[in-house]
Amino acid sequence: GVQTCALPILDLYGTVDAAVCSLDGMNYIPAEELPELFHRLHLFIRPEGLLIFDIRAPEFLRALDGDIFVDEKEDVLCLWRADFDEELSAIVYGRSEE
Repeated sequence: GVQTCALPILDLYGTVDAAVCSLDGMNYIPAEELPELFHRLHLFIRPEGLLIFDIRAPEFLRALDGDIFVDEKEDVLCLWRADFDEELSAIVYGRSEE
C-alpha cells in the first residue's frame, strides 16, 4: 500500500521494500533536515531495498522564476506563477509579497 507522512512524524510501522519521493519532493526538504530524513528512511527500508527520488538543480528551478502555469480540467482551473526563493533554492507558490 501507499502511505504518506510528514517528516517529523515519519513512522512506517514496519519495514518496506521501497520508498518513493516524487515531484521533486526532496527539493522542498530543508537541507538541515535531510540527514534525519535519510536516517529515518534507512530504518524502514529493508536491506537491499530501494529509495527512489528525483531532484531538480537550483539552476533549473531558478529558470522557472516568474513563469505562469495553467492546469485546466473539465470543471477545474488552476493557475499559478512560479517564484524562486533564493534562500530555499526552491520554487514557492502562493506567497504574497509583503
